[in-house]
Amino acid sequence: EAADFGKLGRMYEILKQLQLRGNYNNCQTDNLFSEEEFKRHLVEITKNRYDNSPEEIINFLLNIEPPNVDITTIESLNNMLTEEPSTEEIIRTIRSMPDKAPGLDDIRIRDIKEADRDILNQTCERVKYMFNNRASEWSEDERIGAIIPLFKKGDQQNINNYRSICLLPKLSRILGIILATSIRKWAEQI
Repeated sequence: EAADFGKLGRMYEILKQLQLRGNYNNCQTDNLFSEEEFKRHLVEITKNRYDNSPEEIINFLLNIEPPNVDITTIESLNNMLTEEPSTEEIIRTIRSMPDKAPGLDDIRIRDIKEADRDILNQTCERVKYMFNNRASEWSEDERIGAIIPLFKKGDQQNINNYRSICLLPKLSRILGIILATSIRKWAEQI
């Protein structure tokens, strides 16, 4: 019922009471849709989300005239994207994050916020490691997100009445926010 009306906070409270929260492998479902049906549907709605095909978008981007900016400015802007995040930046990001549903790692952001300085420093070092290394070098817990279908409204038998969310591991989520912020700042400077 909580999921039917979009009350996610209440839904997570109920899951916690049922001891299902964060334990997705043992979750009992109605199996309204198979995993393969849901994946096909997700691919289809993703394709339909854009007015142009990926090929058209790529061709458009390739034909854009470059901005009239000197090479030194471009190099300094590009350095913004490759500069390792500082400990202060990581801590600031953690403190700004709301406490949302955990990923498969079952780590809540509030636990990181309330942790002692050693744990916070270890978290910062791990985020820096992830920034400097390919995802294939991260532990599996840091790179696997859980895609969860959420019912929106209407007929529960209709797959179009679901939307998906991806619950990322917290360290990946922290890094993602830092990268998105860097890219936004970079784009604003161009």
